[in-house]
Parts: sequence; structure tokens; C-alpha cells
Amino acid sequence: PPDALLYAHLSTSKGRTQDARLLALAGRFTAVQERVPALAMALTPSAGGLDYARDIRPWLGDEVALALLAGGSAGPEPLLLAAVDDRAAARRALSKLGVRPSGTHAGTQLLSLPPRATAAFTGEHVVIGPEAAVTGAIDRAGDDGPPSLADGRVFRRASEDREGAASLELFATTPG
Repeated sequence: PPDALLYAHLSTSKGRTQDARLLALAGRFTAVQERVPALAMALTPSAGGLDYARDIRPWLGDEVALALLAGGSAGPEPLLLAAVDDRAAARRALSKLGVRPSGTHAGTQLLSLPPRATAAFTGEHVVIGPEAAVTGAIDRAGDDGPPSLADGRVFRRASEDREGAASLELFATTPG
């Protein structure tokens, strides 16, 4: 969303050595070992029972993005977007989280994740987060969707001089 506090984009390509090195290096840091599961459990507590190698890597495509959104009194809320190579395997992983159908938005099925997150498959991605953010992502995926963070002047200026695809890209707004 255009008002995201923080945006992180991680390349997860199986064929890029630099991506594999970054993931291996990041896994050595205690902060990463603790905060990544905490972010996942902020979406749904049952995510703490997922194993990356067994439950996520088999279906994960070449990219993952995380946006931190201004939340209510509980603080920032995560919105996860992940490329999906194997939709059936991704659905199995979501099933382990207790997902259940909860209606549709713009022709896209919404899935409820207890206690308060929503998930949806849009195009080649799965998006998980607060329902309003998920429906906004569905709308932005359309040709005439509302503006996104990438449409903002500051984001465009920050990203215009980069060369090639980085393994990790971070962008924070002033409030973020």
C-alpha cells in the first residue's frame, strides 16, 4: 500500500548464488532467527509450527515481500506477498494454518486465517495480512487498481538509480 511504513523485498530465486548466500548468512543472526518467526506468528499464531524447508520452500517462487502497515494500538501489522511456484503445495501449507474460505473480493477467493488474518491468491502470488490490506493488494493487482507504494515519488526516486536485481531491497518511509 502507498502508506506502508516499511517495505522489504527479498529475492528467493533457487538459481541465484547471491540469494542462497544471503539466506545462509541471515540464518546465522539471532535477530533473524527470532524475528522472522515472530512476524509469521503476527499473521497467525499457528505459523510458528511451520518449517521453512518442509512447508514453505517447496512452493515458494522467486520473491517475497513484506510491508509493515500502520496498525491500531497493537502496533504495525505485517502484509506478506510471496511468489508461488506450486499453488497446490501453498494451499497445503495454508491448510496447516487452519485457513478457511471467507468470501470473495473482486472475483478472488478470500481465506480466513485465525485469529484475524486474511489470505488470497492473486496472479502468481499469495498475499497474507489484514483483510483491508489483502483486498487492497487484490485491487492493485488489476490494471486500473489504486496507487501503490511504487507509484510514490519518493519510492521512485529511491529506486531509480539501482543497477540489477539485489537479493534484498529495503525502503522505509519517514514514519517507518
